[in-house]
Amino acid sequence: MLAFVRCLTPPVLLLLMVLSPAAHLPVQSSEADKIYLPTHKQIQSLKPQHNDAPITLNTFCLDSDGNILACVGGDTTEYVPAEDGSVETRISKAPKLLQKYSPEGKLLKEVELDFKPTAINQAANGTIFVAGTGKVARLTADCEVLVVASSPHIGDLDAMKAKAETAAREQIQAMTGQMTEQIKRLEQRIATLREKPVEEV
Repeated sequence: MLAFVRCLTPPVLLLLMVLSPAAHLPVQSSEADKIYLPTHKQIQSLKPQHNDAPITLNTFCLDSDGNILACVGGDTTEYVPAEDGSVETRISKAPKLLQKYSPEGKLLKEVELDFKPTAINQAANGTIFVAGTGKVARLTADCEVLVVASSPHIGDLDAMKAKAETAAREQIQAMTGQMTEQIKRLEQRIATLREKPVEEV
């Protein structure tokens, strides 16, 4: 969820400073009851959507025109332990998109990417850079993709992902095994206590 804020105009800000000389400072009171006056006011909320359905917001920035460049979507992986100690992998699919919204929250443009975008910024010349999952893309100020390349420090991305997934599964299985053993020991202890006479417990 993205909150739009608008700074107070200079005349209003000046008026507030006259009425409240230290608007940004705590009002004189006890340490436990310090009150801070807000300097901004929320005027609108934006929830990114794709095809009229909500989509996850990963990150965002503002472009030179004040528009919102939002990185949204991408696959998510969840590892769910089963009762038998095995681990089930659940992958939720979602489009990987760069969306441009106007300051009023209107969707102006949507660009599909071939990687999950998790970082974004705009250079002084208007060029937009988007990165995520081991890739970096360079786009025009109008969100046209110019080039996509692998991050130089990542190496073999597929091998790295496979290694990470294997390590995560092994860790979950080890933790599941430990918890299963603890439960068995507790059940055995409970059974032993139930067999003893009350006066010996």
